[in-house]
Amino acid sequence: MNLTRYVWRFRLFGVPVAVLPSFWFLCVAFSPFLNRIDSEKPWLFGLLGWTGATTVAFLLHELGHALAAKRCFGASPEIALGIGTATNGASVFGGVTSWRPVYSKTPTAWSRAVVSFAGPGLGLLGVAALFAVAFLCGCEFAGGNVAGTPIPLVLPLDWAVGIASNEPLDAFVGFFVYGFIWIGVFWGAINLAPIYPLDGGQITTALAAHFLPKNGVRAAAILSIVCAVGLAAFFYFCKSFFGALFFAYLAYQNYSLATVKSR
Repeated sequence: MNLTRYVWRFRLFGVPVAVLPSFWFLCVAFSPFLNRIDSEKPWLFGLLGWTGATTVAFLLHELGHALAAKRCFGASPEIALGIGTATNGASVFGGVTSWRPVYSKTPTAWSRAVVSFAGPGLGLLGVAALFAVAFLCGCEFAGGNVAGTPIPLVLPLDWAVGIASNEPLDAFVGFFVYGFIWIGVFWGAINLAPIYPLDGGQITTALAAHFLPKNGVRAAAILSIVCAVGLAAFFYFCKSFFGALFFAYLAYQNYSLATVKSR
């Protein structure tokens, strides 16, 4: 079955974007609704709000990488969201920004670090902007665990109250605000963990290779193993088995990298 006709294509600040059909599966799979469907609540509107928040948060993250790559590398970036292979051949799991340099400019360790940080950095900046707007609108704020998440969040109550509402519009807004903050803060912070190939791992690998030319990559891989094992244990005790499996796989991947570099 040819799914290319269902790819959503557009340009964002001049950057080509392709949203694969599999991205919508990701939005549902990682939503808080799989075990919470209640016929007496407007869960479908909540799911739409969550999906909208996921889409905006992922686009903002990848746009940070793309704009930084343009600035630092003189690159021509492309963004793809979903699971599979982008039209330019890049592998995608969640989101990826790939680029082709348009002029000769050798990347430095610092420029690579800036491009890697720009993704989660712009996502966190987007959350800060939302909080600023909520503050100017006179919203009250409160913290706590929401929708079964293991990490407590601070939310603007006037908007996020829709999480428990029976009104469709309130449910949409509530889960959009909650999802955007949760993805921007929680996954933004996770992405900055020094675990390769996450953004934080790419930063530490680039800088370690610069300051320790002989064994910097291996040292970064060992740090990745320690952090990945720690996060795998954290997600396991939080009963997030997909998260535990994901970081256990990253620990194994970095163990293989460290073994190769030690030879």
